[in-house]
Amino acid sequence: MFHRYVEHNGQKVDYDRASWLMDRDAFEKALARLPEALGVDNFDAATAERMGSSTCSAKTPAEELQTLWKLYCEEHEHKYSRPFSPDVM
Repeated sequence: MFHRYVEHNGQKVDYDRASWLMDRDAFEKALARLPEALGVDNFDAATAERMGSSTCSAKTPAEELQTLWKLYCEEHEHKYSRPFSPDVM
């Protein structure tokens, strides 16, 4: 099985396992904010999505995943007034 990792408070977190613990509504909001956070034009992102390719970002997939993680943590804290603390490290 392929695992992707992100950094969370100085620790390495298995993103693929931790994603099962995420609030879906907060995740959707983070995902909607991702193109803007990556500096991708919405038209380019929509075109890339329809063509089944990446978001045309200058960042690597690992950097994109870390950005998505950061956005999710922000959305989670906004919704629940406490930080996201996955127990899947």
